[in-house]
Amino acid sequence: MTNERVRLPGASNPLSNLNSPIPTLWPAHYFSADESPTETTPLCDTTFVVIDLETTGMTPGIDAITEIGAVRVTGGVIEKEFATLVNPEQPISPFIEDLTGITNQQVRDAPTIDVVFPSLLEFISGSTLVAHNASFDLSFLRATAQQLDYCWPDNPSLCTVKLARRILDRQEAPSVKLSALAQLFHTHTRPTHRALDDARTTVEVLHGLIERVGTQEVTTLADLSAYRGHHNSAIYAKRSMADGLPHLPGVYIFRDAHNVPLYVGTATDLRRRVMGYFNGSETRRRMSEMVLLADHIDYVECLTPFEASIRELRLISAHQPPYNRRSRDQEGHWWLIPPRASASHLYSCTRVAPAENACAVGPFRQRSTAVAVGTLIESDIRHGVAPTEPLTLAEKSASAEIMRELTRGVAAPLIERAQSHLTELATAQQYEQAAFLRDTTAKAVLALGSLHRYQQLYHQEEIIVAEPDGRSGWFFTAIRHGMFAGTLHSLAGENYQAAISQLHASAQTILSFADAPMTSSQEERQLVYRYLGSGHVRLVEVAYPWHEKLSSACGYREWAERAAAAKK
Repeated sequence: MTNERVRLPGASNPLSNLNSPIPTLWPAHYFSADESPTETTPLCDTTFVVIDLETTGMTPGIDAITEIGAVRVTGGVIEKEFATLVNPEQPISPFIEDLTGITNQQVRDAPTIDVVFPSLLEFISGSTLVAHNASFDLSFLRATAQQLDYCWPDNPSLCTVKLARRILDRQEAPSVKLSALAQLFHTHTRPTHRALDDARTTVEVLHGLIERVGTQEVTTLADLSAYRGHHNSAIYAKRSMADGLPHLPGVYIFRDAHNVPLYVGTATDLRRRVMGYFNGSETRRRMSEMVLLADHIDYVECLTPFEASIRELRLISAHQPPYNRRSRDQEGHWWLIPPRASASHLYSCTRVAPAENACAVGPFRQRSTAVAVGTLIESDIRHGVAPTEPLTLAEKSASAEIMRELTRGVAAPLIERAQSHLTELATAQQYEQAAFLRDTTAKAVLALGSLHRYQQLYHQEEIIVAEPDGRSGWFFTAIRHGMFAGTLHSLAGENYQAAISQLHASAQTILSFADAPMTSSQEERQLVYRYLGSGHVRLVEVAYPWHEKLSSACGYREWAERAAAAKK
């Protein structure tokens, strides 16, 4: 391999328009929002847009929107409403038809979401978004923005479900369903599972909730977001530890009086997230105990949330904070190796990282995953042989050879033989054996697919990607051997080529040896791969051409996901 840098096939200059007023990652009709409300905006001056969606299902990015209803209200006065059916361009199930009353016939001539979405962006401009179970509605809107190549505006948001649970006593409101709250507040409109009716009802519920806290010094949007009916006074008294934290992405570190890290976390807004530990929004008992032990908070500003997630992972690995449970054992992987002399199976599992060039498949985060791959190999070699029969030298040799193929990214022959065997079992009506082989193969394929993708990242000397900053500028990020190496910000109008050159020179050096096992953080590569596939970034440069091998397990992922779904 040479060190020559190449660009993606078919893209001679992927950032040729970076210095234009409108980023090429967005459509030509990008809407700039009006001045959004701040945390100190009085509630009487805050413009809320209460929104409700009806959809074909529960999964953003897969299911589609069938109806949008929104109400824009300021100072308790409704200014205007937005309502439309949407052609989801996919069938509506009978269950959803019965639930919402929206039929396939009704949406057949309705506008599609790409026609509706620009008007919705204008409607919500400069507002605080409100929804009942806001995570559901906003996740669909963000997924739609991503699919249509729009930058979703960073409007503040409120969830009336969470707000009701914080404000109302459980005896008064055992349920916070919209229908229950409508009955509690005697709203004029009642929810009907139609978008505009539900949005109108949510407006009345929101006003009822605000009235409940109006006498408790809740006068601004920040007060409302932070309000907790009951809080631990000892914890609340320590809220000054959050003073000085910026409203920026980053990593925060709670430390005790001896400067020992107690807990490491990440946030897209450092100040807002950390304040949540003091005002009662954090309900985990361990976190309350941690805050009481904390003496001060350090933080690291980051350019992007992705950088923050990497910094968090590395700090947890380095300091092993006692109140972090996730990501502490990043090196505790399992490897699949040929059978030891005393083994009763055609494979063995070990936590010891193999020597260079050793015949070992991995690393895997869980032993059960390594066992699934080993079981698939054993089934391929021994199907039809009684498990009580002793292992032969030929079988052990065949097992080692398959493992060598898997370490080279060659899995297609093994998977195709398993699929053929699965068909034979089903034809012979041996359904229990077929189900076991299907489940084992699916788990093994998913694990090997991820492993082969991470191997591909591992052998890439450098990848440069660009992410829009929302203001016509770009964040450029360097990935080296599958690890985060650095980020630079290029403002609109600046020379992006100079920024990329600077990133080449300043990014962290990450050493790797072509034949060495991937003993460094597999969890970080998982974050990197998820980031590269998020749809929010553009690939600018790669050290070597990047493609998935036809012989790898990656091409069988769709089959494995269907098989795993069949088990459920």
